Amino acid sequence: MDIPAHVNVPAICNKLVNQTKPRDIEFVEALIEHDFDYNMVYPLFGDLRNSEKYGLKRRTAKAVVEIAETLLAEQAPHAVMKIRELMVSNEPTPNASVKLEAAKTVLDRVGIGKKDTVQVEHTGGLFIIPAKAPVQIDED
Repeated sequence: MDIPAHVNVPAICNKLVNQTKPRDIEFVEALIEHDFDYNMVYPLFGDLRNSEKYGLKRRTAKAVVEIAETLLAEQAPHAVMKIRELMVSNEPTPNASVKLEAAKTVLDRVGIGKKDTVQVEHTGGLFIIPAKAPVQIDED
């Protein structure tokens, strides 16, 4: 996977990590180039002990998540168009259900799709949460 020009890995790493090391930035760039496959990237950085692998992963985790969210958000328009295409098409589409589910998942992940809401009443500094329905167990 190529790093999109607008994804500034050093800036993202510096913003999210205190005292980013150049090696951390190289590590994140290598992860992107190798489709976020850690097992392919670790050998590129020499013979790392497990503690070094953990340290790299821990220090770069927030940057990796932000980059993944950015890349996923970029796919939202494609997901919308795929759903639209499947909805208006009169022709049978191979793997339509798989494509539809993938598009829905992308939209859900970027916050455009299904949203769960809970109604909470707030009075006098207390939250009143609706009671749970009792569970009945039949003794047979």
